[in-house]
Amino acid sequence: MTIREKLLVKLAADPSFEGADETEKALVKELKAELTAAKGGEATKDDGDVKEAAKAIATQLADMVKTMTEAATKTVVTDRPAAAPDEARKAFDAEVDEKVKGMPEAEAKEFRKKYRFAQFAKALYEKDVTRVKALAEGTPADGGYLVPNEFRATLIEHLLQTQTIRQYATVIPMEGKLMKIPKLSSDVKVYWGTENKAISTTTADFGEIELTPFRLNAIIYTSRELFDDSAISIFDVLRRRFVARVADEETKQFINGNGTTQPKGIDQETFRSVSAANALTPDHITKAYYLLPEGYRSSARWLINSRVMEHLENSKDTYGQYLYPSLQGEVKTLKGRPIIVTDYVASSKLFFGDLSYYYIGDRQQVSMDVTTEAGEAWEKYQVGLRLVERVDGEVALTQAFVEITNTNIH
Repeated sequence: MTIREKLLVKLAADPSFEGADETEKALVKELKAELTAAKGGEATKDDGDVKEAAKAIATQLADMVKTMTEAATKTVVTDRPAAAPDEARKAFDAEVDEKVKGMPEAEAKEFRKKYRFAQFAKALYEKDVTRVKALAEGTPADGGYLVPNEFRATLIEHLLQTQTIRQYATVIPMEGKLMKIPKLSSDVKVYWGTENKAISTTTADFGEIELTPFRLNAIIYTSRELFDDSAISIFDVLRRRFVARVADEETKQFINGNGTTQPKGIDQETFRSVSAANALTPDHITKAYYLLPEGYRSSARWLINSRVMEHLENSKDTYGQYLYPSLQGEVKTLKGRPIIVTDYVASSKLFFGDLSYYYIGDRQQVSMDVTTEAGEAWEKYQVGLRLVERVDGEVALTQAFVEITNTNIH
């Protein structure tokens, strides 16, 4: 808006306005004369004509600004390409091919993952819509962009390398909203027979478990400056954050979940048990070990709370010798079997079992999308990453587990 236009707006609000300095006073006087002449008369004492004319011009200016704003908004929306051009994707592939020349295959593969995500992040920061779409997998129905597959694949890969229930469980992809899996509640029996005697009959009790996927969600907001400044390192930062949260929450529910709004946890089942009678000793460990049928022992693992582990490691006999020497090394075992230490197991108990008989149904493996507009992301200049997976879990065979109760450890 020019100085003359600004003065016209002031005159519309206050016809008696004369200007703040000599320059403005001269322009105001000139404007009043022009407005009066435009009305076909001479200046009057009440300045009514000046006010009316100035208001008309001010209204025109407001309409002009509104029109320009609407035009600019329409341009921003309609100028966004509907889909990522193949040329942008090809150009990126050629760019990466050039950068990995001479690299060993494994190193080149890892670089491709990180570089694509880094460039995806940079394109988000710079609002380069064409390049974002070229590097993303698609656009979700509710806006934003799906994170490149390389990031999700690496997330899952590292999740499986983490010491979690999932790493040792039986994971089954689910194609529908419900999966029914037969389970053996009691096994068949065999008998010795003699000549001319009827063969004894036996039965097997089959039940079934129903896996119904529950949704696990996470949203992380990160500043766009971090995306822009960190380049490739942001890949590892976000991967570690998501892997830690997903692994932690899955382990929590696979142990304690109620089976109604979450997967059914191991601690919700009834197993054969040994009571420690409020004083856990090596005898209880040995009894539980042999209570588990031989066929499951070679693949079984202990699930133990940190407080219980501390108690076991510090336990000594009257001669000051450790009762559990196998816990003193870097690789800790009990009765030769590995240990998963997790505080999601209550300190009043511990489990021993073959985790491959914990079934996990994956209806929707980890998916991720990203936005710079949803929630407060636009206002706070952030990037929002959303993770969603749909999963269920349940013990398929209770015979493959035992537990020790009443440890009296707090």
